[in-house]
Amino acid sequence: QGEGTEQAEEAFGYVEQSKSRSLVELILRRAPPTPADAPGRSGLAKNVHTLREELNWYYHRIDLEQLSQQEQSAQRIGQLQEQILAREKELLHALRQLPPSDAEYASLYLPASLPLEAIRAALPPDTTLLEYFFVSERVFACLLTQDSLEVIPITLTSRVNRILQMLQFQLAKFRLGTEYIGTFHQSLLRSAQTHLQELYEELIAPIRDRLHGSQLIVVPHATLHQVPF
Repeated sequence: QGEGTEQAEEAFGYVEQSKSRSLVELILRRAPPTPADAPGRSGLAKNVHTLREELNWYYHRIDLEQLSQQEQSAQRIGQLQEQILAREKELLHALRQLPPSDAEYASLYLPASLPLEAIRAALPPDTTLLEYFFVSERVFACLLTQDSLEVIPITLTSRVNRILQMLQFQLAKFRLGTEYIGTFHQSLLRSAQTHLQELYEELIAPIRDRLHGSQLIVVPHATLHQVPF
């Protein structure tokens, strides 16, 4: 809709709401279920309770499979993940349909995001907030200071995820033992530095000339939580 201040502020507001909702949903998926027979609990809330119990069981099963050394673990983990995905979708649908009477769930589920001015007021002087956000196949950078805001498309999620996978592959080699690391540590270091440089070119270089001030606060999103900024 353009590149004006109002459009950037509206876009940033949606980013904050989306992240807030995603965090609440993650908490609700992983939180221990409360008693199903609690007073005032609707039939839909009891269904939420059942789904959360089932999800906790599946999460536990995946944890056990990941610790297993058996060859079939990867296949079983894939099957468990399919079951988890189906139940998570059902759980989120149920949470969105909860009546106001189920205050425990309803209050948790309502996303609470700070308005732009409140975030600005919390920023220290001479500081830039760099907040990333994934929208479909695109990665956006939100650059916020006490007196400016820009929302800039910088790269594609597929490019970043590919580099991250290669970096994690190199880091995983440290599990092969001290003898392996002692022999190949130089090549491991060079490979890791190469992938880190590639991440820099994708995530920082496009906006480097816009990063001003003495402090930088980085807010990742999605797989960017795995990036050692």
